[in-house]
Amino acid sequence: MSEPIMASALPDLVNDNPLEFLSDLLAFSSRDWGAERDSAELWAVIHGWDDEHGDGGPESAWTELAERFRWDDTKVEWLRHLHANWRRLETAALDLFAADSA
Repeated sequence: MSEPIMASALPDLVNDNPLEFLSDLLAFSSRDWGAERDSAELWAVIHGWDDEHGDGGPESAWTELAERFRWDDTKVEWLRHLHANWRRLETAALDLFAADSA
C-alpha cells in the first residue's frame, strides 16, 4: 500500500482551503449540476443560480430550476440564504488560510 500524499509535498498543486477545493470541483466538472434536485441544490449553495450580476435578473436560472424541482419561494430564499452563508465562510476561510501560510 502506498503512502498518502501530504499537502506539503505538493505546494503548487494542492489547495489547503477545502471550500475553494469544493467550489473548483463543481465549477470545473463537466456534470450538468441542474439535471437532478440534489446536485442543483449543491450548486445553489456553493455557486448560486443567479446571473453574473447576482440580481436574479433574466439570466438567472432560479425560475427554471424552481419549476423543474417544484421549489417554492421559501425554498429558493432558503437556498439563497445558504449561498450567502457559504460566501461568508469563503471569506473567512481566505483569511484563515492566508494567516496559516504567513
